[in-house]
Amino acid sequence: MTHEGSGLGRAVRDLRDCCRGADIGAGLAVWGSEALDARETVSAWARQHLA
Repeated sequence: MTHEGSGLGRAVRDLRDCCRGADIGAGLAVWGSEALDARETVSAWARQHLA
């Protein structure tokens, strides 16, 4: 999720509320202004959390 200072904000809570019973794992917050350069950050997160 991209943001401009709020991090994940209420996203995890909102997902848990609307997707009851789903396995909601760790999220990744990326500054919106840094999103175009976040490929390695996202790749590292994916390797750690989705493997």
